[in-house]
Amino acid sequence: MNQIMKEIKRIINRSLPTDETIVTGRDYVSYHYLNKGTQTDLEIYLVLKKINNKEYIFTPVRYQVNYNEFDNIINEVLIQTGLLPKVTDDNRLPSFFIHQQTNAELPVTESIIFEFKEQFQQNILPFFDRWGHINSLYEFISNVRDNAEIKEILGPYSEFKKAAILCLCHDEGYHAYMDALVKTKKEFFEKTPNESNTEKYYKAACILKEVLDDAKTAYKNA
Repeated sequence: MNQIMKEIKRIINRSLPTDETIVTGRDYVSYHYLNKGTQTDLEIYLVLKKINNKEYIFTPVRYQVNYNEFDNIINEVLIQTGLLPKVTDDNRLPSFFIHQQTNAELPVTESIIFEFKEQFQQNILPFFDRWGHINSLYEFISNVRDNAEIKEILGPYSEFKKAAILCLCHDEGYHAYMDALVKTKKEFFEKTPNESNTEKYYKAACILKEVLDDAKTAYKNA
């Protein structure tokens, strides 16, 4: 198994230099490969599970893109208002949820090397190339009008995330969208003042507006 995983690491690092973190549990071993950039982090997760204390299976590969400034802004606001626990490398969610995970669970044999190499070249690298900058996500969601689809793509707190994307990508509609979001959250809070979450969402919207307005000003003056 060790030789197989060493070869998989070599496959990744030939095209994408990464730092590797290995975590061993009672019935699994997880491998985390991180290509850390100034603006964007690219991550690959592999998990091997024990079967009958002897054999292992290679579970589907998870890979994700994280836009660092975008994530930092959103997470700081959500943590500050109590909507999100502290974020670490272990529980960090992807910036968005457009995934391709094609491999089923497979026995860990040397054939896994070929299976992974094929997926890495045909799916993972093109995914990172396509979504490696936040402008790609901005262009994508700009053509989506359905709020349910926006939520499916951006995941939890999609309204806040959309506001951050519009701001960071200099969209002319940012201020109108942000003002409407604050107004909506305020109205919900005023209708249900005894529900703690409505107050948290309203506070989060106000703080986010302040942070993003400052960010937009900084960008304009840069």
